[in-house]
Amino acid sequence: MLTGLKIATVARPQVGANSPVGRVRAKLFSSINTQIESVTALLEGKKDPHAGKRLKPWFFSSNGLHYTVLKYGTSPIPLGEGNAIEAGKELKDLLPVYEAVKQGVNNGELDTVLLKLSAERGRSRKGKSDDQQELIEPNTQPDTAQPASARQRTKR
Repeated sequence: MLTGLKIATVARPQVGANSPVGRVRAKLFSSINTQIESVTALLEGKKDPHAGKRLKPWFFSSNGLHYTVLKYGTSPIPLGEGNAIEAGKELKDLLPVYEAVKQGVNNGELDTVLLKLSAERGRSRKGKSDDQQELIEPNTQPDTAQPASARQRTKR
């Protein structure tokens, strides 16, 4: 029955939410939506719903113009020649900028940069880069400065 079929070995492309690209896009979308909520609240004269949290606004005003930076986590996303996007003279001018960025993310325009930033953040969370790991020998001796019961608690 299968003899007439052409059989191939092919890796299935990952484009869903569980793929690396899907994860970095979702994270950036979420962050952009947070910025949109903050701008909208300020425009409506309401309290910023994210005030007091560990979130910082990406937007700022300088020389009478509003700008925004884009970030993946706390890392700024490189934007070519500059480091910020000029939105306009009014705070509301930020909203179409954020919508345009979301469209660009959806079209995959930042995938390469986002994947690179994601990989760099992963390495920094683990400690040292791959090159530095080879230079450091693991500590095979137990920490005898603490009693055995404390050592066991910290290993969990």
